[in-house]
Amino acid sequence: VPSRFGIWAKTPAIHRCVAMENILKKIRRRGKLLLKIEEEPQPPPPTTVTTGRCFLCGRARNKTPRKMCAKCNHWVCKNHQKVFVTVVLIKNLLPSITITILFCIILVFDILFLLLL
Repeated sequence: VPSRFGIWAKTPAIHRCVAMENILKKIRRRGKLLLKIEEEPQPPPPTTVTTGRCFLCGRARNKTPRKMCAKCNHWVCKNHQKVFVTVVLIKNLLPSITITILFCIILVFDILFLLLL
């Protein structure tokens, strides 16, 4: 644990490092943490494409929705929006889940969703 005097003596150098854009984000983030500076959230890059293929439909249905998931930037059609929200929540809660298990869960939710219609 660095002493307060050490941080006080290095404060100008840390400010310079935090202001540099060509330094690793990890180092800048650590410098902001030491200086107790709040990090501004970066806006997502603007997308030039307005439609895309639904992540869950595949090429057979060939749906091109205009809505995109804010967390993972996958295109999602109206039929799969509720299913996809559940899948994203499961994926965030269990990061070690494999893709095959995830698609099995998607398939089960898709079947349940179609049965409820």
